[in-house]
Amino acid sequence: MPVMIDAPRSVRLAQRHVGDPAPVAARRRGWLAQNGCLATADGTAQFRSRAVRQCLDVAAVLRRYREPLPGETWRTPASAERRLLAQLDALLALGKAALCQAVALAFDGDVAEPDRVFAATLLLGCTAERAWLNILCERAALACSRSPPEAAAAVEGLSLAPRGDLGAALAPWLGEADPRLRASAVRVLGFRGELAERDWQRALQDADAGVVLAAARAPLHAYDARACESALLPLLGRASESLTRAVLRAGATLRSPALHAQARRCTQADGAWAQACLSMAMHGDLGDVALLRSVLHSPNWRDGVAAAACLGAAALVPDLLALQGAAEQAGRIAVRHVDRD
Repeated sequence: MPVMIDAPRSVRLAQRHVGDPAPVAARRRGWLAQNGCLATADGTAQFRSRAVRQCLDVAAVLRRYREPLPGETWRTPASAERRLLAQLDALLALGKAALCQAVALAFDGDVAEPDRVFAATLLLGCTAERAWLNILCERAALACSRSPPEAAAAVEGLSLAPRGDLGAALAPWLGEADPRLRASAVRVLGFRGELAERDWQRALQDADAGVVLAAARAPLHAYDARACESALLPLLGRASESLTRAVLRAGATLRSPALHAQARRCTQADGAWAQACLSMAMHGDLGDVALLRSVLHSPNWRDGVAAAACLGAAALVPDLLALQGAAEQAGRIAVRHVDRD
């Protein structure tokens, strides 16, 4: 999940509020009325209602622009992210009524709106009042319990929310009976750097596979490396590819010799499974060149190319050039066959 380049701050609505809608001008007869130039009976309030919907929907759409596309750098979506923050500023300035409307639009009981859930969750997380924190936790819990897309959206919004007291408010979720709430709490608190190591260890031993996977993907830089290694190694005995991939990636983060050895074993068996060869390359050990070369000359060569780019070993350049030449030759042969037909 990308981190916002210009982190928002929590604000008090009273300090940002632009004021209540202005009184509407009385209708008069004449050419102004005939040409529709006078306000309707609820003109200003109606305008604000439309503005809330538009700002919320723009923020929802911009969620999709936050992660760079292939070939883009992390700086490419910067303008879209600033525009997202501008929508939140506008909504906060419109006050309590705007936030209530945003909540009603995003957390619809009948229609799932994941992108709106993200926008509204982040919006409420930019407030400073306690009452909005209670509403945020209540609505986010509902989203996390409804469907995976809504849960992912709520987790993303909660992770980026600037409220300093949000972590403490979400900590009780770690003990909830619903495993979806436990997994969401692990993801959010881990991203925010507020997941205690003892809670991380407990999550790794959870009976629910989703909670265990969320813990295996959590950032580990603040924990004891040896304790993490000891906790992660037993998870490799499970058959889940996604869990194995997460554990091997965590091993690269920890620079764990034991998990590096496990990544090598998985690469020898099948380098593409759980992206084992990529996790192995992340350790930056040039002693893996020979094993990675064997992947480049196997049916899993595409995974080998990604791993070779990660390792950055000059010794693999001839192998990569040979692959390029073979691909170009195969392309020319295919073109000749088409011409003959």
